Amino acid sequence: AARTMDDVALADLDVGARLGGGATSEVRVAVVRRTGVAYALKAVAKASIVGRAQLERLFREKELLASTADAAVVRLHATLQDEARVYLLLELAAGGELLWHLRRARPRPALPEASVRVVIAQLALPLQRLWERGVLYRDLKPTNVLFDAAGRLKLADFGHAKRVALGERSTSLVGTPHYLAPEAVAGRGHALGAQLWALGVLLFEALAGEPPFAYADCDAAELRRRIEHEPA
Repeated sequence: AARTMDDVALADLDVGARLGGGATSEVRVAVVRRTGVAYALKAVAKASIVGRAQLERLFREKELLASTADAAVVRLHATLQDEARVYLLLELAAGGELLWHLRRARPRPALPEASVRVVIAQLALPLQRLWERGVLYRDLKPTNVLFDAAGRLKLADFGHAKRVALGERSTSLVGTPHYLAPEAVAGRGHALGAQLWALGVLLFEALAGEPPFAYADCDAAELRRRIEHEPA
């Protein structure tokens, strides 16, 4: 199991620069004063947890991160809360998001082919390991792929991940539209193959600078139709 810090409290942390986030959460650097060690502190607003599905997503992320000991998955060190927020104290991936590296490398091609080969190889194996342990990741995209200080890749944000039995297929449609596999869009059920499809989309994006189905002129429904019916 992942190592945790049961004795850390919010008062022990010096919270600093913002690393990222979305509509309902943000991630900041947090340093434990007594050790000087820096972590990533993910804060989720309790007011945003308005339904059972959102609550289950938060608990699922906590459970999966706490129970997954893998060098390619960000480590959960502690879970904290105050009146307004729930916090996950996570391993700090100091090298930043893959998305940042893709944008920095523009104009296209986004990254050199040699670098892309390393990225894809470092992602394919942990996705397979998770699958063999009964976990579907389900949200592979550049903002969820992080680099540590040594340049090794880490998967982050397990809110859409799901435990599945061997041979089971997931039928729920979650994730980011540009990276959804045709079988997921069609509701036929999806498994490891859909994760590899997302990896292929990421490969294309890393080389070309944008996903293969990046259409500015269509909404999510039209995007899904094109993913399902247009040739890859």
